Amino acid sequence: MDEITRILDIAPADILSPTDVREKVLPVVAEEPEDEDYDYVRTNYYEIIQQGQMALAGALRVATMSENPRAYEVVGTLLKNLADVNRQLLQTGEDKQKVKAARKGNGLAPVAQQITNNTAVFVGNSADLNKMIAAKREAALKEAEEDK
Repeated sequence: MDEITRILDIAPADILSPTDVREKVLPVVAEEPEDEDYDYVRTNYYEIIQQGQMALAGALRVATMSENPRAYEVVGTLLKNLADVNRQLLQTGEDKQKVKAARKGNGLAPVAQQITNNTAVFVGNSADLNKMIAAKREAALKEAEEDK
């Protein structure tokens, strides 16, 4: 780092390492598996966001000191990536709620659709089919006579 500041002729910056800022948090074993997974993913997203913010601050310093268009492009990309990670963090929370709702069956889960089969298959010859139709016709006629 000292060589870079000497070559660029800039003042050394106080850069914190990710371990200086926050200790690594391991997820607590939860009652349900989605809670454990959610806590682990959430912890990872927080670490990514925190490291991204530190990287953004450093890249912004370099961009303002050098006034290089490429450096500003990197800053813009970092901003977009951090916004995406924040959005993913929120989506993870929504996904957890959907899983819990589906598990509890409180009406928020997708309802199973009723399947209607409109296709009937007859296996046999035409004589068997004619006999079956005639039998049904006779049964319908008998029902009609009984109803009178």
